[in-house]
Amino acid sequence: MDGLTKYFNEKGNDKDRIPNLRISYMVGGNIEVEWSPPEFPLKMFGHDLTNRSKFQSELEYNVCRHNLTKTNHLSKEETCKGEILCMSICENARYDLFVECTHPKFGIIARSDTIQFFTSKRKQLIIIIK
Repeated sequence: MDGLTKYFNEKGNDKDRIPNLRISYMVGGNIEVEWSPPEFPLKMFGHDLTNRSKFQSELEYNVCRHNLTKTNHLSKEETCKGEILCMSICENARYDLFVECTHPKFGIIARSDTIQFFTSKRKQLIIIIK
C-alpha cells in the first residue's frame, strides 16, 4: 500500500482543512473567492517529489454557495483547479460559502470552514464567519 492510500484509509471520514477561505473583493454582482491549499504531511508522499506534484495536479476545488434568502434555491457549485475563483451573486441576499477539495481516487479529502455573508442593494458586502 502506498503512502497516499494508507494516509486516507487511516483518516476515514475525517477531512483535512482548507485554510484561509476569504472573499477578497466584490465588484458589481461578482465576488472573488480565495483560499490556501490544504497542507498534507510530507510522509504520505515518501521521498519521491514526483508523487507530490502528480497528486497536487489531480486536485480539484468545488466552491459551494447556498442562497439562504431563496428557500427553494439549490446550492450552486463551481469547480476549478486553482485557489482562486470569481463567481456571480445576487444583491440583497444571504449566502453560505465553503470550499471542498476532491481527488479522483480518494473523493473529498479536505473542506474549509463555512463563511456566511450578506449582500445589500447597494452591492456592499458584509461577512460573518460561522
